[in-house]
Amino acid sequence: MISTTIGKSDIVTREARADYATRLVKFCKANQGTEGSPFSSVFASWFLLLSEAIETTSEDDITEEGWIGAVTGAMAVARIECVPGTVNAKLSFKRVIRLNSILSTQTLPFARENSLKAEVNRAEERLRMGYNNLRIKFQDDIPFTAIPRLVENGFAKVKLEFQRKPLILAHYISTYNCLVKWLGDTRINLLFMIVLTIAASTVTPGFQKDGKEILVVVKRRDEAKFAVASITRMLWYLDPEYFPRDVDKDGVLCIKEMTKKIGKCHASTILL
Repeated sequence: MISTTIGKSDIVTREARADYATRLVKFCKANQGTEGSPFSSVFASWFLLLSEAIETTSEDDITEEGWIGAVTGAMAVARIECVPGTVNAKLSFKRVIRLNSILSTQTLPFARENSLKAEVNRAEERLRMGYNNLRIKFQDDIPFTAIPRLVENGFAKVKLEFQRKPLILAHYISTYNCLVKWLGDTRINLLFMIVLTIAASTVTPGFQKDGKEILVVVKRRDEAKFAVASITRMLWYLDPEYFPRDVDKDGVLCIKEMTKKIGKCHASTILL
């Protein structure tokens, strides 16, 4: 935020985007022109067009709240973060209004209320708002300077699960040591992001046998163990010399047999 000041007043003030849109719409409805407008210059065409649209549109088609939501949404989609403020009730470059947050808001409903098109518009808006709110939080710094917490948790779980199966446990320990060896490598950073993204899914993804379509695995799998198993399989390709391939070696189960033990608890090769 700009911190420069003029006299005792900050040149930057904050206002909610919806509040700014409310003032704008109400001013458009109450005024026929740009004279004295705290929102636009005298020759601004957008203000006249918006005022004309609001004036000539029936309240039965779009209510005042609908216009406010539409203007708020348009500013959010256009990523408008700041607008000129006013000095002595006149638009001025000497003041800046910082609009708070980017909110998911309704779009302009170009359809009569309760019509089929209006229902379609609302459904599309709900879908858009849902996608805009989706975020994957890795909970770790990128690039990774340590093994992610979810993966660490997965290794702790497989250690408990296979403590009486030393060959399998030794293979997972080798996986852990291999990760430590490659930590900081760009490929490992990418590997972590891929696995953590898949593990963050609300359902466990998979592939059909023909490899042409992603499907949802019926049974939800433990995300931590799923991450470890998937990383293990990926490391076989990244550093194949680190793991015995066809015959057990130094107490470590070979890849050929480990593939059977992991079974279907990992992301498929095609998906990875």
